[in-house]
Amino acid sequence: MNHFIDNVRPTPEKKALLILDGHSSHKSYEALELAKKRSVVLFCLPAHCTHRLQPLDVAFLNPSINIIIKASTQWLKQNPGRTVTIYQVASLFNKAYEKTATLKLH
Repeated sequence: MNHFIDNVRPTPEKKALLILDGHSSHKSYEALELAKKRSVVLFCLPAHCTHRLQPLDVAFLNPSINIIIKASTQWLKQNPGRTVTIYQVASLFNKAYEKTATLKLH
């Protein structure tokens, strides 16, 4: 909680929302009191459901990981004997980002 508060710096005029999973290790009376005192609004998702409910996991991260794996596999086939290094990661990530970070209006 302290790390979050130090980095986000919420104020009474500009509260911060912290979304937590419902795991018992993330809940304590001290953390709840600190959040209330320091203008942090806590939103607790049900335990053991975050893989279904966390929007970034469902809509962005999981699809991105799958695209990165496919792109890495394709790169490795096109570059036999080489390994993916930090120099290829940005390009591989960019492919995934372009496909998953789009706004779709219905």
